[in-house]
Amino acid sequence: MNIFIQEFKWNLKPALIWAFSLSCAGIFFICLYPSFTGDMEAVNKLMEQYPPEVLKALGLGPDGLGSFHGFYSFVLVYVILCSSIQGLISGIQVIGKESARKTCDFLFTKPVSRIRILANKYLAVVLCIIISGFIYFGVSFIFANQYGGAFNHKIFYLLSFAVILTGLLFTALGFCIGCFLKKAKAPVFIGIGVGALCFGLQMLANMFDERALDFISPMSYINPSYITLNQKYDYPLLICLIVAVILLTLLGFWRYQTKDIHSA
Repeated sequence: MNIFIQEFKWNLKPALIWAFSLSCAGIFFICLYPSFTGDMEAVNKLMEQYPPEVLKALGLGPDGLGSFHGFYSFVLVYVILCSSIQGLISGIQVIGKESARKTCDFLFTKPVSRIRILANKYLAVVLCIIISGFIYFGVSFIFANQYGGAFNHKIFYLLSFAVILTGLLFTALGFCIGCFLKKAKAPVFIGIGVGALCFGLQMLANMFDERALDFISPMSYINPSYITLNQKYDYPLLICLIVAVILLTLLGFWRYQTKDIHSA
């Protein structure tokens, strides 16, 4: 428990910074919504200049920017991208700090099993990701009520909770990557690189509208456009997300259990 509390304290400040950044992005775009609705004719003419495939790739659903749900689902694509990068960086750093500093041998000489130490560190990061997501959810909900007009709360809840789900998925992915790396000296660059790659896969999946691409694109597991249109998650992809989180977590634990610890 002491390990968990200490790790939670260390990770809470970065998580709050991320929550503040995500919330500011959400507030900024939500506050822009009234200006879009004030001149929808000009916005629609601008959208008509782009091929449908490009609009899909950018995350614009069938509602376009005309409704708050369509506008928010478009914005959320990029909020989810940032949340994914947060999860990747946080996941890599679960053990990355000790690996980079070559202090793992000191950490694991304590009278606690390697798996137990790793589990406490990982769960502390997961809790921070969840807290960060709920802060974003609360702040965005307040401003959506102020600037979003009449909107379907169920759709908004599903869309906003997608930030947490995707954050947990990419935390598990980052954790697994970190466990396989010999040294995680640049978690920020790795997180941005992997996040950009996954975002590119999502754009391709949206552009070509191929179901198979959705299953190999982690960011497509929670599709804001699908949620807006159907008022529910895509359950096969949601199950795929849950399975991926479990498998990536177990794979990370297995790898670190069998990994050689390099001393300074």
